[in-house]
Amino acid sequence: MIKKLDQMLDVLKGSEKVVLSVAAAHDEEVLLAIKSATEMNIITPILVGQEDKIRKISDEINFDLNGIKIIDKETIEECAEVAVKLVSSKEADFVMKGLLDTSVILKAVLNKEWGLRTDSLLSHVMVYEADFYPKLLACSGSSALQWFHRHRKRAARMPTSKIEITSAARQVL
Repeated sequence: MIKKLDQMLDVLKGSEKVVLSVAAAHDEEVLLAIKSATEMNIITPILVGQEDKIRKISDEINFDLNGIKIIDKETIEECAEVAVKLVSSKEADFVMKGLLDTSVILKAVLNKEWGLRTDSLLSHVMVYEADFYPKLLACSGSSALQWFHRHRKRAARMPTSKIEITSAARQVL
């Protein structure tokens, strides 16, 4: 059983690289994550965003963009649309949310014409490693992590099972 993020990365390093479409990639934290995954040979990124900012930040963090496709888009809506279309057209395997609101990327993902809708359930998963808990946490909503942080003393004493947190619901107004 994989219990640490490093173990998960070791598995990914031995797998075939995936093409990752990054919506609004013009952010230092986003580019640091992309740089790390690229250097580990896990992904082939396609960066969608403000090209001048992407190049400036990449220079500052010593991220070599040679061979990396950049699609210059100004607005976050354009970034989301292009990044999602890359996945729906099978030019990319996954889409990553960069520096844009969740509502913007979700609007693109749920677009009836070119989004990622199917007859199947649409979901996302976040995986966390917490020093106070012995296993990885897979959350299907950020509110689950907020619950976990509020109850971390109690959660540390919880009996273990295959699925620690199954889901979380949050009303969006």
